[in-house]
Order: sequence, then C-alpha cells, then structure tokens
Amino acid sequence: MRRIVCLTIITLLLVSAMALSFSTRSVRGQGSLLDSMWVSPSAVNYSTNNATVGTLFNLTVWANMENGTYDWQVTMNFDAAVFQEVAAGYSAGATSAYFAGHQTIPVTPVVDNVGGSILFGESLIGATDYVPEENASLMYAEFNITTMPTTTTPSYFGVFDINASGTTGTFFDDVYGNTIVSAANLYDANFTLSLAVPPTISSVTQVPDVNNVNDSEAVAVSANVTDNSGTGIANVTLVYSCNGWTNNFTVAMSLNSTTGLYDGTIPGYIGGTVVYYVIQAYDYSGGFNVRGEYYTVIPEYTVLSLLLIMIAMLAVAILIARKKHGK
Repeated sequence: MRRIVCLTIITLLLVSAMALSFSTRSVRGQGSLLDSMWVSPSAVNYSTNNATVGTLFNLTVWANMENGTYDWQVTMNFDAAVFQEVAAGYSAGATSAYFAGHQTIPVTPVVDNVGGSILFGESLIGATDYVPEENASLMYAEFNITTMPTTTTPSYFGVFDINASGTTGTFFDDVYGNTIVSAANLYDANFTLSLAVPPTISSVTQVPDVNNVNDSEAVAVSANVTDNSGTGIANVTLVYSCNGWTNNFTVAMSLNSTTGLYDGTIPGYIGGTVVYYVIQAYDYSGGFNVRGEYYTVIPEYTVLSLLLIMIAMLAVAILIARKKHGK
C-alpha cells in the first residue's frame, strides 16, 4: 500500500513539474505565435514632457520557434533622422538567451547610423547541434534620441522595422538551411515622438471671491482643466499656504461631473491672514501646468471698529449739541 502511495505521489510530482515547465515558458509580445520574431516593447512613445535629446532606450528582439534551429539573423531598420544606435549585443552576453549553453559563432553588429539599420546574427557550431522548441530573446539594441519635435515639426512617428527580406533581412534557419520563419510572423515596434502641450487651467473661481472672505470662512475653489496631450488628466491638486509658503498643504481636487470643473476647498483662517494657493494639473504624459492666486481674510474686528467709530462720532455730536443748547 505504501509503495502505491509513493508511486502516486511521484507521478503527481512529475505531472506538476511538467505543468510548471510549460507554464514557465512565458510568451512576450507576439510570442504566443509559433515560428515568430518580434520587437519588445512593441511601442516606444516619448514626448517633450518625458524625453530630451540624448534620452536612451532599449529594444529587444525575441523569437518563439517550434522546430530545431541552427542560426538566426535580424535586420532592424530605424529612422536615423530621429534616433542613433549607441550599443547592440546578444541578450545573454556572449550569446543570445535563445542559444544559451551552446557553442556559437559570435559576430559584431553591423550598424549604419546614416541609413538607419542594424544587421546582427548568430550561428551554432557543428553540423549536428541545434536548439529545439524555444521562446527566448536574441539581441538588444540601445538608441538615443537625436532630434526633438518643435512647433514646426510637432511630431515624428514610424517603426523599428525587422521585416526586411532577402539574405540581408530577418530570418531563422534550421540545421539544413531551411528558413523557418516567414515575413508574416515578424512583428515591428511602433514609435511616436511628439511635442507635448501641457494641460490648460482656466476659469478659476473662488467662493467667496477674493474681496469678501471673512474670518474663519472656508473658500471653495473651482477650475476648468483641459487635456492637450491626448493622454488624459492624471490629477489636479490645490496647494495652499497661510504663512508665505513656509508651510503648505495639499488638497486633491475632484472632477464635478455636473459642471465639468475641478473643485477643492481651503479651510477658514483668522482675519488678516493672506492665503496663497496654486492649482497644479498633470496629464498622463507627464505634462504639467500651474495657476496661482491669493486672497486676504477680512478681519472680524473691522465691522466692530466701524461701529465704535460711529458711536464715538455720535457721542461727540451729542456733546456738541448739548453745549450749544446750554448757551
């Protein structure tokens, strides 16, 4: 009985291990398709909010092959007017992750920063060696941004293209020299580089208005915030100070679905306090704008002072009248 239980446990462990091995063969990007190659990330999106000339980023080429493979080659075309390649190499150092653990013939990437292309590849050593079904990375390429959008040219867009054809193109071969990936299963990466316009803050109102805030009276602030980036408004905050910005406090402004305005409230302060506040608006591309205002809280004693003055004047008038009457 114990032997049967042990065999059952071993069988379950083996099945679990096999299931785990299949589950850990994770796919990335377009890797769910067999016999495919793709660039990751599949989209490179920058704007003047989050990039400048010299900003660096990496792209990685992946492959998912069903049958035994012997060599690969990638040609990646790019817009040399906007980007320059600064580094490229195998994804696992001396070899690609795809051919890790095998002897390979390493080559040096051929880079053309004028025409905009990288040619790179790798081959196993030995007529009988091959890599069975695998899903792993091949190479990386690092680029920097050399041109930023302006008001004259507000955007650049295109692809990092690995769909080149022919012997100088992108392919995977088996040990017999047969190409086992077609152009239909090569997936590029798109890029956009745009001139960012920050959010617009307009129609700022406060209740009570700047001339009528009384002692300890809360102030409701509202503003219209417009997204100009196409990414949407990430957050709007109300930052205020009652001591010349020695200290400040932040209140999240909420979107009023009825008015379409963002609302926030500043608590009441004692008379004579000068309250400074700014509205800060961010979009999802990192665009930022700010609008500032201030008001002075009317002292509570002002009305009382006027009343006392009026009483004093009335008393003086009465005394004068009495003196005249006494004469």
